[in-house]
Amino acid sequence: DGSPAKEAGVEPGDVLVAVDGESVQEEDVKEISERVRGPEGSEVELTVLRDGEEREFTVERAEVEVPAATWNLVPGTDEAHLRLTSFSENSAEKLRDAISEAREAGAQRFVLDLRNNGGGLVGQAEEIAAQFLPAGSGIYIRRDADGEEEERFVPDDNEPLNDPLVVLVNEGSASSAEILAGALRDNGRAKVVGETTFGTGTVLEEQVLSDGSAILLGIAEWLTPNGDFIRGSGIEPDVEAVLEEEQEPRTPGETENLSKEEIFAEDDQLEHAFEVLQEE
Repeated sequence: DGSPAKEAGVEPGDVLVAVDGESVQEEDVKEISERVRGPEGSEVELTVLRDGEEREFTVERAEVEVPAATWNLVPGTDEAHLRLTSFSENSAEKLRDAISEAREAGAQRFVLDLRNNGGGLVGQAEEIAAQFLPAGSGIYIRRDADGEEEERFVPDDNEPLNDPLVVLVNEGSASSAEILAGALRDNGRAKVVGETTFGTGTVLEEQVLSDGSAILLGIAEWLTPNGDFIRGSGIEPDVEAVLEEEQEPRTPGETENLSKEEIFAEDDQLEHAFEVLQEE
């Protein structure tokens, strides 16, 4: 959110095929990264493949600072659009602060937007789940290769937020985002709106080989509190909602100066989420 690539028009799912007109097909991620990066204020030409068609974008390089949590109160309502971009260190604290600010501004209902959230630290997913779930609620199940299961629960001394909540996801929601969505859905805390998520759900462990290379080995998998698989299946929404052609997920920062009608005209998924929220 707010990155130079997003501002230029690059979208999640675009496949990078050339940098400054030169193909990157035979290069590894590190080599490509070094070519894309450069001095702040300079420009780089990116060629991406989208829906079978090559598109070119001019991106002005800048220091990227992506806020973990942002919010916007929908004008004329007590409903807030709450966006979580990742599960990085302190994401739970940043989300808690965002909720507090939104409530001070009059918010009493929330849409938690996890679209294109690729996940991150599982511990942060546990902390965030505890912000909404009562003590003793199941968060997820960890099953190892031998079939042994360990369930993670919300701490006994937990005091959650009880305001009405809807979770918004899409095919870019993965890993810890799926754990959180599954926990809120299975505990009956929130309905999930949007599209079936990516379906990550595995615990990877790095194994270093004798030549210095390494493999990431799946040693366990995550299941929802009800025992549903995440890997390969994803989290299916309670209410399916898709974007219209040419639409893209809108962030709170992009809609803060728009009217309610303007916000929903640009993001059908967000509109559906708020319609479901009104029923809660």
